[in-house]
Amino acid sequence: MTRREEREQAFILLFEKSFNEETELSELYDLAVENEVVCGSDFVKNLAFKAWENVADIDATIEKYSVGWKINRISKVALAVLRLAICEIKYFDDIPVGVTINEAVELCKKYADLDVTKESIPVYPSVHFFMGGLAVGRDHKTSIDNLYAIGECASMYHGANRLGGNSLLAAIYSGQTAAKAITQLAEHTEDTAHPDFAAYIAAQEETLHTQLSSKSPFSAVYIRYEIAKLMNESLGITRTETKLLEGIQSVEYYLSISEKLSYDADVSPYIVYSLRPMLLLARAILTSALARKETRGAHIRQDYPERSDAFARCSICQYQNGEHRISYTEEDEL
Repeated sequence: MTRREEREQAFILLFEKSFNEETELSELYDLAVENEVVCGSDFVKNLAFKAWENVADIDATIEKYSVGWKINRISKVALAVLRLAICEIKYFDDIPVGVTINEAVELCKKYADLDVTKESIPVYPSVHFFMGGLAVGRDHKTSIDNLYAIGECASMYHGANRLGGNSLLAAIYSGQTAAKAITQLAEHTEDTAHPDFAAYIAAQEETLHTQLSSKSPFSAVYIRYEIAKLMNESLGITRTETKLLEGIQSVEYYLSISEKLSYDADVSPYIVYSLRPMLLLARAILTSALARKETRGAHIRQDYPERSDAFARCSICQYQNGEHRISYTEEDEL
C-alpha cells in the first residue's frame, strides 16, 4: 500500500470521527480494521491518532487563519483534510511540507470535488441547534407507550427561536423530569412482558444486507452529501414555496432509491442504514416549513414576510402510511 493510500485511510478515520464525537477513535479504528476499511499500518494509526490527540491545538490554528469564520461552518470533508495536513506539518518533520500540501489538494479533489489551487475552501451556514423535536408532554412522555424524549431531541422548551445557553439547563431539567416520571410509572405498574422486536430486527437486518450487497452505481455517501446540499438550498436562512417544493421533490426521489443504494466500504454500515431516516426527517422539516405560511422567529419566508396569528401554535408532523401530515396545537396540549 502506498503512502498516499495510507494517508487517505487516516483521512477516512478523522472524517468518520466527526460524525461519531462520543465514540473513541480507538473503537472506530478497531472497527475499521476489522471490516477491512483501513489496513492497520503504523502510519495510518500514528497519523490519525496524532491528529485527534492534538485536535484542539490544530483547530486553534485553523480558526486563527479562518478570519471571520467559525470552524463549525467548514464542511466536514474540508475540516478533516485540514486537520490531517496541519498535523503532518506540525508533528511529522520527516514529511516534506510540499508533499503534505499536494496530498491535501488531492483529497479535496476526490472527496469534495474541489480544487483548492483554484478555489477557496467553502464555508457554509451550519445547524447549531435543532429547535423542536419529538412532541412530549410536561413529563417528557411521547405518544408512544413508555417512550420519553429529553434534551435536544424533545420539543418542550423552544418555540420559533432559541435562547442561547438554554440547552444545558434544558438537558438537565428534562432528564430529571423524565426520570422522575419513569420511576413513578414503574412503581405503579405491574411487571409486563417486554415487546418482541425479533421480527422488526430481522427485517432491518435483511434491509441492511440488501443494501450492502447492492450493485447500484449510486453511493449512499454521495446521497448524504446531496441531502446536505439540497437542504441548505431549499431550507436555508430564507425560504420560498418554490424552493421548498423542489426540496421535497428531490427528497422523495432519494427515498425511492434509498434501499437500492450501493455500500461504500470506506464508511461504516451505519452511514447506509441511517440514510432513509435522514430522508424522512428532511421531508418532515420541509413539509412543516412549506405549511407554515408566515415568518416567525428563525423561520423566514420571503413569500410570506409577515407573522400570522393563524400560525401562533406548534407545528406537529405525523408520519403515517408513508405520508407526512401537519397539524397545529397549543404547547400546553402536547
